[in-house]
Amino acid sequence: MKQNSIVFDSFAILSFLKGEPGSNRVKEYLLKTHNKQAIGYISAVNLCEVYYIVMREKGYEDAEILITSLKDWGLNVVLADEDMAKMAGQLKAQHPFSLADAFAAATSQKLGACLLTGDTEFQNLEGKVKIEWIK
Repeated sequence: MKQNSIVFDSFAILSFLKGEPGSNRVKEYLLKTHNKQAIGYISAVNLCEVYYIVMREKGYEDAEILITSLKDWGLNVVLADEDMAKMAGQLKAQHPFSLADAFAAATSQKLGACLLTGDTEFQNLEGKVKIEWIK
């Protein structure tokens, strides 16, 4: 079986944690990543976003547990180096979405991976980035 690559954006991870609609789809991809049926990624910027939201809502310990869990599930953290920053900057200049969303999209483009999201702000990128909608 050919391995697929998937980039998890903040929206997907947070919807999974909160049990929102689409969370089963995220769980499905986390299981595929964990079972090495897919390669999972998350941008360091999206990791930051998820971390601070969980820390704000649940506290430091829960945020630390989440990061460890995501890595245990097999997600690879993609660093925000100069090339990635420029790619994200170009996307942010052309599209009205958050900086974290720009990094998620740039990570997907750079890796040729599918972006897992339910965030409608990515609709303008269809055709430029392969998107797997969780809803």
